[in-house]
Order: sequence, then structure tokens, then C-alpha cells
Amino acid sequence: MLVQGLKESGRRLSRELLIEALEGLYEYSTGLTPPLTFGPNRRVGAHGAYIVAVDLDERRFAGDPVWVEPR
Repeated sequence: MLVQGLKESGRRLSRELLIEALEGLYEYSTGLTPPLTFGPNRRVGAHGAYIVAVDLDERRFAGDPVWVEPR
């Protein structure tokens, strides 16, 4: 989301332009999460997150990610 917002903000980046670009993203597909939407009254992209274990010795993700939603 941040990278896409920065791309859409253009070369003269400002806080206002970044917010405007993010608010213009509707059902944006990240490829990992459900489609994300931001707007003037919506500041939460997804209601949940993936929990992923990391194998530090092998330097990779271990097991399958699990989607968890807040209660």
C-alpha cells in the first residue's frame, strides 16, 4: 500500500498528496491480503493479519501462514 501510494503521489511528495493517493485506493489487491480500501473515514486496510513462523537458522518462513482476525 505504501509503495503504491508513493508511486501515485508523484515526484513532489507531501503528506497531503500521500494521503490523497492512499484514499484513492479502492479494493487494492496486494496479492496476499484481502483487497484493501482506504478513504477519508476509513483508516484500517484489513481487519486481520497473517501470522507466520520464521526459521532463523534456515532464513525462511516455516509452516503455513494463518490468517487471524481481531475479536
